[in-house]
Amino acid sequence: MTSSVLSPWADRSADGHQANVFAGDAAVGAEEFAPLLAALGPSGPLAVAVSGGADSMALTLLAAEWAKREGRPFAAVSIDHGLRAESAAEAQQVGGWLAAAGIAHTILRWEGEKPASGIHAAARTARYRLIAAWCRARGIGDVLVAHHRDDQSETMLLRLARGSGATGLAAMAAVSERDGVRLLRPLLGVAKARLIATLAARGQAWIEDPSNANPRYGRTRMRSALRGWSEAATGLVTRAHAFGVVRQEEEAATGTLLQTAHVDALGVCQLSRDALRADARTAPRALARVLCVVGGRDYAPERAALQRLVAWLAGGQVGRRSLHRCVVTATDREAVVRRELRELPRVRVSVGPEVLSWDGRYAVSLEHGVSATHYEVGSIRPEAWATLKRQFRGTPDRAAALSLPTLYGDGRLLAAPQLGLLAPCSTLRVSPLPGRALAFRPFAVVSSPG
Repeated sequence: MTSSVLSPWADRSADGHQANVFAGDAAVGAEEFAPLLAALGPSGPLAVAVSGGADSMALTLLAAEWAKREGRPFAAVSIDHGLRAESAAEAQQVGGWLAAAGIAHTILRWEGEKPASGIHAAARTARYRLIAAWCRARGIGDVLVAHHRDDQSETMLLRLARGSGATGLAAMAAVSERDGVRLLRPLLGVAKARLIATLAARGQAWIEDPSNANPRYGRTRMRSALRGWSEAATGLVTRAHAFGVVRQEEEAATGTLLQTAHVDALGVCQLSRDALRADARTAPRALARVLCVVGGRDYAPERAALQRLVAWLAGGQVGRRSLHRCVVTATDREAVVRRELRELPRVRVSVGPEVLSWDGRYAVSLEHGVSATHYEVGSIRPEAWATLKRQFRGTPDRAAALSLPTLYGDGRLLAAPQLGLLAPCSTLRVSPLPGRALAFRPFAVVSSPG
């Protein structure tokens, strides 16, 4: 197991009290942390993602104390990615530390085959997916993550190297949405050294992940380049903050434009072409948001492809184009966006309270079942449509209907709730993921970048 360590820069004073020997890097206290978190508008019970590293351990201890004072339910969750032999023991070590502090803790494991390449990105995707599913099943809408000032500087430099625009250079938002939960980052203005000082002041150990020092990864190389450049890092965060203000203004304009859009019960979006033409600057962001919502994607499409689609819609042509798992049909007055009939998943479900994310668009749970051996949620097969459509209420859009979550029991279609098809004694609940709203909540911007 990778050994846990106390801060190597912490020492004891002559009278036995912890002495902080960081140059100007004071520990973060409750009075400082409280407004940082409160500014992000946390609501209801809270969860925190904790790896056992110094950043997430400091956040967990600070947030647990805040939640206790506020009377909020609070829990920590760790992911055992299974990528290193020590990972299971490390997760148990974190659980032991948190149990000693009276903090509820759960370990989730990333099961299944791991990709041969892009392992960091795949692990990050799996981590958020597992945590979001765990939170949805418990009615938790907000998850705290421990990204800090140094992470923000690295993110900005990496995006600058990739040629990102103002939105990308805003780096990480203090509030964002992923897999149907809100991610809150209260520490974006706090240096990592101060989080280490926070643990040192408490005598709390943490775990060092050796992959964080591996020069194979771009972020590690960027971190090495920034080491010792505290003033430069502060300047980068200040600039990220300024770009964050720009992003907030852009999100407000996007929300205004999207007031002209409507997503119906079948997941089809209708967007005014006149509105897109009237605000050429905001149109790409608005259309990208529509494509993410309808296509169940977390990230916007490639910029050049998006610009081509916007130009096509602005030009007045009618017809059909595909992008980002969506089919865009242009009429004289509207752009109608439907989910493309590909990459529609089939997932096993069990009767019970578990809430699953289906296709990146919907939360589904099977509250009651019939006498079937196994259940799946998938889409309606095209060959079954001619027979099944007679059972549906009204005359739904065929292309939209074939993209919706439906319940199968032992291979037999039982329910399509959005179409009014329900089998006796089975209850499949389907609702849009909370993060799949057309207009983002306003992004919170770190008020003090220093």
